[in-house]
Amino acid sequence: MATILVVDDEKLVEQMIEERCHRSGYKTASFDDPRKALAFMERNKDVIDLAIIDKDMPHMKGPELAEELCRFRPDLPIILITGHINKQIENRSINLVLEKPISKNTLIAAVERYIGKE
Repeated sequence: MATILVVDDEKLVEQMIEERCHRSGYKTASFDDPRKALAFMERNKDVIDLAIIDKDMPHMKGPELAEELCRFRPDLPIILITGHINKQIENRSINLVLEKPISKNTLIAAVERYIGKE
């Protein structure tokens, strides 16, 4: 069973993504603080198959977190989520950008695109 790293400082969004992933057969490791997610990733880099991270968070922005995550796993697929796409996000560590609110079908289709169906 694939494991998805979920990082969003909005607890309700984090829980919604986690629930949608669980219902589709994926495990999750969820954090509302990017620093805690990085500490987890450092210890568990071989466990995570994909990351879904928020663009705007305190302590560290999503694109910066994506780069840090890729230091541990350069091949890690990363989906960035944002409440407002107002400019092109240039970051080679990010595979896909999705705009909130995200429908269940859109989210799971994106996950399956990078790690397959469970």
